[in-house]
Amino acid sequence: MVALVWTPGAAHAQRKGRVHRCTASVREGRGPGSAVAEVGRLMPYRFPPKSSPLASIPGRGRACPAARTHAAPAVRPHAPTARSPPHVRRREPFPRSTLWNSFGFTRNVSNRVGPSRSTQRPAPPPPPGPGLPRAAHVTPPVVVETKPGTGSGAPAMTRLRLRASGAARCGRDLDTSSTVMFSEQAAQRAHTLLSPPSASNATFARVPVSTYTNSSQSFRLGERSFSRQYAHIYATRLLQMRPFLVSRAQQHWGDGIQIKKLCELQPGEKCCVVGTLFKAMPLQPSILREISEEHNLLPQPPRSKYIHPDDQLVLEDELQRIKLEGSIDASKLVTGTVLAVLGSVRDSGKFLVEDHCFAELAPQKPAPTLDTDRFVLLVSGLGLGGGGGESLLGTQLLVDVVTGQLGDEGEQCSAAHVSRVILAGNLLSHNTQSRDSINKAKYLTKKTQAASVEAVKMLDEILLQLSASVPVDVMPGEFDPTNYTLPQQPLHPCMFPLATAYSTLQLVTNPYQATIDGVRFLGTSGQNVSDIFRYSSMEDHLEILEWTLRIRHISPTAPDTLGCYPFYKNDPFIFPDCPHVYFCGNTPQFGSKIFRGPEDQRVLLVAVPDFSTTQTACLVNLRSLACQPISFSGFGAEDEDLGGLGLSP
Repeated sequence: MVALVWTPGAAHAQRKGRVHRCTASVREGRGPGSAVAEVGRLMPYRFPPKSSPLASIPGRGRACPAARTHAAPAVRPHAPTARSPPHVRRREPFPRSTLWNSFGFTRNVSNRVGPSRSTQRPAPPPPPGPGLPRAAHVTPPVVVETKPGTGSGAPAMTRLRLRASGAARCGRDLDTSSTVMFSEQAAQRAHTLLSPPSASNATFARVPVSTYTNSSQSFRLGERSFSRQYAHIYATRLLQMRPFLVSRAQQHWGDGIQIKKLCELQPGEKCCVVGTLFKAMPLQPSILREISEEHNLLPQPPRSKYIHPDDQLVLEDELQRIKLEGSIDASKLVTGTVLAVLGSVRDSGKFLVEDHCFAELAPQKPAPTLDTDRFVLLVSGLGLGGGGGESLLGTQLLVDVVTGQLGDEGEQCSAAHVSRVILAGNLLSHNTQSRDSINKAKYLTKKTQAASVEAVKMLDEILLQLSASVPVDVMPGEFDPTNYTLPQQPLHPCMFPLATAYSTLQLVTNPYQATIDGVRFLGTSGQNVSDIFRYSSMEDHLEILEWTLRIRHISPTAPDTLGCYPFYKNDPFIFPDCPHVYFCGNTPQFGSKIFRGPEDQRVLLVAVPDFSTTQTACLVNLRSLACQPISFSGFGAEDEDLGGLGLSP
């Protein structure tokens, strides 16, 4: 229900300044997490006609200009009391399109929908035609724009720009865009988006998930012990990966190739060796170098990449190690990679590499055949608690799209085909870490509240809205309140007292793997990809995802440069089988591609962008394994408006 509440200013200010403040409060009944938008504007008042019901109220000789735009039924006056001033309340629902044009809603940085800065009173709507309601004449214009995709094979992005009155003056608009869920046909009829509701309210049932299996049990930690050394995980990784690499080496170089261990090598003898790489990097940060007192050196500044031309590769097995040289690119490899190298030992004691190979993709189960389109929404990096109002508005718009609160019947019908939502980490902002409080005295911080408390409450309300409509899987991330080392354990349910009332909410691990309607999903919150990015020359996140599939390991840099639990019986980061959808969260920009393996494996690689900076989520079609973005931000709308005025740089 939408209600309009207005309270005029003090009577003295009205008589003396001839102005009053009209405050409107729009409340949409969508449960405890519903958004509240307040609007305030200084407008010149007018005395209502004598026939108006407002004229008969003592002290109520002035009406809100926006309320007079519509033919209002009789209102019920409230008797004034000593504690609260009298006010007039409209109890009937207000058409949304009327509110948009009367108050000039625009987007602002405080996540509150407010009027435009202009002090001019909006022009009244034209008189209704025969047989048409008044609200049909005040629908704001809808501009359909298409932005071509970046890169080869990148999908185009269609945007629906809903520009309300006053938005052209301040250069801001409200954008919702997509390419799969909101088709071009739906964009053509987007003029009904802000029209009055129809007499018959259509109801669209959510497309259910026929089969769902959470396969992340290998990432769950039972009894934890950090007293073991990390040498066990490297030995276990090599032991598990050796059969795959031996089989792959025989396929690649022939069955007659000799496969030996390092202790069996003879100078000048050509053979194949399977081992684990160690990359010696001069620029790699070291805690020993930082705390060394004898050198008295300044701490090393952070870098985006730590690669250097002097980096050297060393191959290790269970007993020995040997330096590598020859036709192998050290810049594209990282520590912890298990591979097979072909070559011979030189007199200098180094292994001259002629060729090398990886384990390649694991076997893949056939993808199911679905009759209808079903979508899984991938979102990462909500960044709650960061103080950005624009990202909060985009988050609420995203929730409204998924729950069917935004759009006409066409968009709501499409939103009903979203069968699951996966939140891939960094739900809270890095500003909620409160690391400065650690260095302060306790008496200075004993009464302060952690910055993450309010952010967790906001997250609980968002999860409540989503879980009431669609199944949601919540993965932790780098800045979320859980353990830092991989695999990250699920967030504790006590932080979400409202959302955990629904069984549709699942708190899962990072990494996370599940089977949804027969489609195998595997993804992380992005720490593994970001770490490989820093210690290799690979620039594209999709390239890194493809490379981890080829080496058959999710996070090879753990535990060297990325923290992980000291496993000793098995390495859970080895791919047991090949997924159909492989994603990573919190990337700088969106990206997707289809990667095919040597045994006809077909994998959809998805780079899920950081939502707090890009306002973009991803829709994965389970039937066709296609992924396209849905964005809630403009493509440089401010620059476009300045360019139209001839003020662009």
